Amino acid sequence: MINSFQRQERQSMLRRELGAFLVNTSSLEIPLDYATTAFSEHVGPFFLYRLRETGIDPQDFPRLEPLLSEARHYAVQSMLQERAMLEVNTALNVAGIKTVWLKGSVLAYTVYPQSNLRTRADLDVLVPPEDFQKALSILYTLDYYDPDKALETPAKRLSHHAHLRHIQYYSIIVELHHRLLGYSGEDILAPDILAQWVDQAIPFVVNDTNCYTLKPEYHLLYICAHAFLQHGEAKVTLRHLLDMHLLITHYTLDWEIIVAEAVTLKWTFLFETALKRVHEYFQTPIPDDVFEKLKRLRTQAEDISSVILKSSGDIRGESVLQLFNHLTLKERTQTIFQIAIPSRDYMRERYDVLPEHSVLPYYPYRWFDQSRGLIIAFYRRIMNYLGKTLDK
Repeated sequence: MINSFQRQERQSMLRRELGAFLVNTSSLEIPLDYATTAFSEHVGPFFLYRLRETGIDPQDFPRLEPLLSEARHYAVQSMLQERAMLEVNTALNVAGIKTVWLKGSVLAYTVYPQSNLRTRADLDVLVPPEDFQKALSILYTLDYYDPDKALETPAKRLSHHAHLRHIQYYSIIVELHHRLLGYSGEDILAPDILAQWVDQAIPFVVNDTNCYTLKPEYHLLYICAHAFLQHGEAKVTLRHLLDMHLLITHYTLDWEIIVAEAVTLKWTFLFETALKRVHEYFQTPIPDDVFEKLKRLRTQAEDISSVILKSSGDIRGESVLQLFNHLTLKERTQTIFQIAIPSRDYMRERYDVLPEHSVLPYYPYRWFDQSRGLIIAFYRRIMNYLGKTLDK
């Protein structure tokens, strides 16, 4: 019988071999072994594309049908997302709002062979903070709504974005950002630095339409921080790492700018961690001196604990603790109550409860799930503190 450790080892091996295949550094003799991994790592369409490139027809393998079905779904989804993206882009530009697209919304058109090969759940767009409310109003006129509107907490006031869903096309989601990287975003990425990034935005083309995004050097830094700080390393998928690899190999990057910015932001440990993972899976070409410079220029003022605390497991509790750093005692009490006992409308929306079913059984599940996340966060902080104390 295979134990949990052996299963983890096999999954890790499949992940590495799949990563090598995706970037042409190895071949696969039995593609069926990698189908489940490709699905769970959100690279199914790209995996099928690579199979066809190597002369393997996925149609010859009936067990690949779930992946083929997923790829067809994403092809349709990609067309809907493109139409929504251009509609939002035009509306905001007409209103004189500088619009900067991020992550998959950009990478699908700039570094992937075909836009539908980069799976994406939503469209991420950044606008200047002073234009956020105006942009939000414009998206409301385009038939977007806020599914979390029923949950009015201080957390929403401090949020870095609005999560908006289209009324008619339910699968179309736009995340409208006024800053980046969660509740502590201004501490992680200072507003003046982000403003400089936005000022230097560059164009890319979607269906003969000019859109704007961050310079590749800044975009690489951002997607590294987004993956390893906002989601945590345990949630980093091959798709996250493939984004970084394709960005690095598609552009001729100015590594001096990247290293200098990582030093300024105190992200040298974060960026080193991300680059090591990318190189580990894809053998991504990175200049020999980059790692040396990141280590040499790292200062004692750089706090690496945020990366370590989010290196494994459930990070939701850690995010709540970060939120509480920005709240008053009264707001903390209010937030705990509102998160623990939100309205029935919110519960129905959040947990997809059918109209004929009661939402009451979902409250105990919510309490257990959230308490588990907080316990994990407290445990990690205690262990991290003890580790620092012992080092001294």
